[in-house]
Amino acid sequence: HNSYIRGEESQWLKYKETLRTQWKGKGSLILRYKKFMKMEDEELGKYLNMKRQKAVDAIILGDEDYIDEIKRKYLHAERNYGEIPQAKRIKNDLMIKKIKKEVVKIFGINEKEFNQSVRGKENMARMVAIGLARESGGLSYRDIGRIFGGISYKSAAKYCERLKIRCAKEKELNKLFLNLKLTCSQVET
Repeated sequence: HNSYIRGEESQWLKYKETLRTQWKGKGSLILRYKKFMKMEDEELGKYLNMKRQKAVDAIILGDEDYIDEIKRKYLHAERNYGEIPQAKRIKNDLMIKKIKKEVVKIFGINEKEFNQSVRGKENMARMVAIGLARESGGLSYRDIGRIFGGISYKSAAKYCERLKIRCAKEKELNKLFLNLKLTCSQVET
């Protein structure tokens, strides 16, 4: 901290480039650093969240075809990504795209019908897709709810529970679900 404030870069501590990347802008680098150090906890939290969000949103830039090509080329299923949030998010995005595509194709509906949710009327294609997202991807109910049209996590859990009951009763539905699960779990990453 004292080296930063004095502005003298020691031989053993090279920090100016790091500071420049963190506090871009006009004015003295030292003044920007001092301003950062004086931030209150709440203000600091907002600042760090903004930085974190920029990193999450800017993982790959380009049109959708280019992004999909990069994902296919460089994200491999056999590689363990551990706790890399962006890699997990990209892998989940690819899986959800594949689930939606396969379910729409199997049920012979369009995307509008797939996304439609009418109170009192069961949308089996949507229910199967939600079940697949949970079973194949291990996504949380909260994430599933967000992905499938902003439904609550309770509704997502209810869809999954209803699907399990229906699969236990109806062998054809269970067979269809298992085939889709196999197909969708082989998502190319």
